[in-house]
Amino acid sequence: MASDKETPSTHVTVDMAQLASLIASTVKQVLDSQHGNASQESLGETIGKSVAEGMAKHSRPKVSFGQYIKKVHSSTHPDPNFPDGPPLKREAWINGLRAERHQLSDTEINLLNRLSRTGRYVDRLVEVVVGQDGVEIRYNDSTTDHRNTNNSKWRTTAEMLELIVTAMDVENAEEAAEFEEKQEKKRRHFGDNKASREARAIAEAK
Repeated sequence: MASDKETPSTHVTVDMAQLASLIASTVKQVLDSQHGNASQESLGETIGKSVAEGMAKHSRPKVSFGQYIKKVHSSTHPDPNFPDGPPLKREAWINGLRAERHQLSDTEINLLNRLSRTGRYVDRLVEVVVGQDGVEIRYNDSTTDHRNTNNSKWRTTAEMLELIVTAMDVENAEEAAEFEEKQEKKRRHFGDNKASREARAIAEAK
């Protein structure tokens, strides 16, 4: 197998029509420059040189497999490390349709992977249910009015998911802060009970 370090060769892409046109153009130039008196030797040499130069212009470098897979081949999956998109960590359904990895953009997959809790989001228009088997997203788009309302909130699936994930991150941060506050109250209460006060009083009396 070719390695990434090998010197790239070239691959000629000129076709027969281009080659014929190149030869005809070269012959005309030679005859015009020598007033039709060009020798066969000089004519052949000039044609050979011109054809070689023309083919070089129409050639493209041949890359190794390692170089090829590092190229970006899709605007949907721009990360060369994941040419088919990053892994979808769990199954997902959007309005009853299973989200297929090959049909999702990298952004959509990453946002789906970040859905962390059940709730209603985007002005309660979207319901998210996170379960052991996967995540389900539901919103009403059965009528023109519903679709117009949805379109006023998001234009793409990625935008909708971004709104949901942002709201979830806020909720998670608020819950973490509340939990830490409760823990701090417990620690303060533990240090302020009767036994603790008596122990401090004895220690201070000494």
